[in-house]
Amino acid sequence: MVKLETLHAEIEEIKSNVNKILVILENEGEVREEVLGDLEEARHAPKGKYISHEDAKKRMK
Repeated sequence: MVKLETLHAEIEEIKSNVNKILVILENEGEVREEVLGDLEEARHAPKGKYISHEDAKKRMK
């Protein structure tokens, strides 16, 4: 037979996991909005503003 204390501990763990999931889901929306804003900005940037992949690699060295 399962003890009440065991059930309580398991329920508390489930509640903690649900709260973690909720935080992740809430932040996902914020990140998504930020990414969409960055994408929209990039679409309107002149192509001359960009550098080539090779130039980017050189800058990283």
